Amino acid sequence: MEQSNTSTAKYLRAKDIAQLLGIAEITVWKWVAKEKLPKRHAKLSPKCTVWLRSDIEDYMDSVALDEVSNG
Repeated sequence: MEQSNTSTAKYLRAKDIAQLLGIAEITVWKWVAKEKLPKRHAKLSPKCTVWLRSDIEDYMDSVALDEVSNG
């Protein structure tokens, strides 16, 4: 099984996002359904959805800023 290199990938799959955020993959899908995460970039196949890495990084930055602001 090939391991993706999430530090340089332009696109991220749900499992990569889960790894970056330290959450379970099912939580990624729940957050997508609740629109807590950015909308997907593309659905490449029925079982392959990707997001732009930059969108996820922007999301992570905004969450960090909210936590600092709300102390």
